[in-house]
Amino acid sequence: MSINGMLSQTGVLYPKTGYNKFGRDESGSGGVTVACRFQNQTKTKLVAQGQVVQLLGVVYFKGSVSVNTEDRFVINSLSYKIFSVNGNIDGRGVQRMIKCEVTKWQTT
Repeated sequence: MSINGMLSQTGVLYPKTGYNKFGRDESGSGGVTVACRFQNQTKTKLVAQGQVVQLLGVVYFKGSVSVNTEDRFVINSLSYKIFSVNGNIDGRGVQRMIKCEVTKWQTT
């Protein structure tokens, strides 16, 4: 089965635009609807700065989707922040799929 057959859900990606007056991430209003696969997967991760981050899920996208860390991802009316982006490249050097870990999108 190709990756396209596994991406049976849709979500909306919003690029990060900066920070609000409370120091929280802000995203643009022009979201892009993308095919995806979201899996709830709670995991705790220790990052280099010594912080503990609670990951809430994993999202898979087609390799052609433009996604960056700290972008906002909305699925089923829930907002998530892209924590990490990992591309899977096949033997011919083509990126077929992107795997992203997500955390909770903090609002004020």
